[in-house]
Amino acid sequence: MKCLDSIANTIYKPNLIKKLTDLYVFKGKDYYYENIFKKHVSKMVEDTIEKDAKYVLKILDLNVKDSRFKSIIRNGLEPKTNAEKVARNLKIIFSLIQKNGENIILDTNEFLQLATRMFSDVKPVNYTKLKVALDDSLLEDEKSTRPAFRESLKKFKNLVSDKEYEPIQAITRLYVDIAKNDIFDSNNDVLSLIILYCLLFSQRFLAFKYVSFFEIYYNKMDAFKAALYSAFYRYEEGVPDPSILNEMIIDLMLEAYRITDKISYDKSFTVQGELHISKQDDVCSAILKLPDNFTKADVQKLNPFVSESTIARALEQLKKDKKIRSNGTGRSATWTKISTDLDYTKTIEQMSIYSFLEED
Repeated sequence: MKCLDSIANTIYKPNLIKKLTDLYVFKGKDYYYENIFKKHVSKMVEDTIEKDAKYVLKILDLNVKDSRFKSIIRNGLEPKTNAEKVARNLKIIFSLIQKNGENIILDTNEFLQLATRMFSDVKPVNYTKLKVALDDSLLEDEKSTRPAFRESLKKFKNLVSDKEYEPIQAITRLYVDIAKNDIFDSNNDVLSLIILYCLLFSQRFLAFKYVSFFEIYYNKMDAFKAALYSAFYRYEEGVPDPSILNEMIIDLMLEAYRITDKISYDKSFTVQGELHISKQDDVCSAILKLPDNFTKADVQKLNPFVSESTIARALEQLKKDKKIRSNGTGRSATWTKISTDLDYTKTIEQMSIYSFLEED
């Protein structure tokens, strides 16, 4: 586990310090976000779990029909195919991490249970057994990756508890070691990512309660993999350099916090005295701040906790009011703004400032 062992070589460049400063400013607002979202955190976490499961399936290149996926995740439909079984298992895993991630036990038993649970009823998963030549002999023996991983987890816990090193540096380096050494004998790339996710939760980076880690990762996957491979350079010499990867992980976390902050700001403080605009009107205002040409997916990304039906009604209302026009039909349809008016407050209702998160 040479990357974690070389953590003393970490160089804190000015750009890294700036990003870490920004990140910890956001982290300091975790209690504020919890207070803002407390009435609706269950729904928000459910949405995050669903997205995380969806994008891990994409990373694994497993196909599940959207209707089947939603029925499995939301309604507990019994899975039929192996891909559907993994979808069900991912919901269980992410539900447990969301519930207990801050207090997760960082040991080899815990992570083996996570790995076996993920592929339960699909295939066995265990720690890798490597062929090792015996001294002065042509014979070979098997050596498990588990003992080395156990020692690395102990070292990680000591580094974090001693506060000698900034935690994300230690998390990045442990992740590189897990990825490089094929800790698990199956799907080690995805399992190492889930362990990275668990390690971030263990250090209370709570934006991932509200924003999908794996959605952001998936959208940056090629660059992320390239950064990981760059960290392998000179690994065997004991001097790997995970600095590019470390900054990418921090950037991913910053993106999650910025989305969380935008939700809390845009939605919680869009008030007029004691009045709050309706969810539909709120979405209309957000749409008019998009570029001149946009898609429904762009609207959904800007309003992640608003239902598809509310978004559809908002689009139709703006079309009726001749503020936008549609180009085509179906999923491939695009929209074009006609009006550049950035405000839309057609109907004002008496509501709680948290009403944007309520169910339709």
